[in-house]
Amino acid sequence: MKNATLAVCISVPLIALSACQQPSDGDGETQISAAACERCGEIESITPVTVKGEPRAGAALAGAVIGGVVGHQFGSGSGNDAATAAGAVGGAVAGSEIDRRRNAKTHYDVVVRMPSGERVELTRVDIAGLSVGDEVEVQGNRIVPAS
Repeated sequence: MKNATLAVCISVPLIALSACQQPSDGDGETQISAAACERCGEIESITPVTVKGEPRAGAALAGAVIGGVVGHQFGSGSGNDAATAAGAVGGAVAGSEIDRRRNAKTHYDVVVRMPSGERVELTRVDIAGLSVGDEVEVQGNRIVPAS
């Protein structure tokens, strides 16, 4: 009687566990259902966006000095003064613009299309390892390759 009870106690949990097994794809690997990853989707687009940086005051000042020196080389008398002033103003503007471009930052707007049709838009500073068509999982504000 003890052996029959022991056999029942062992076989019932084994039968229950075998019913929980996920279907196989034929190669012995387990298929993961789409419901297992509710926030998975495919990268639809990656758009780089460049934002100019803020210029430093030193850049405008350096540009003004250089522009003034170059402008001073032209004209004579009051024409020389006007050329110097124009060179200084032009140099300040050019110095600021050069510094803005040098301090520019690029980020990427990434759109992930979910199986439901929902589009999730995220901004990333780095897209290393990601490209359009990749299967990914959206975890809050992060995108990670789907496993």
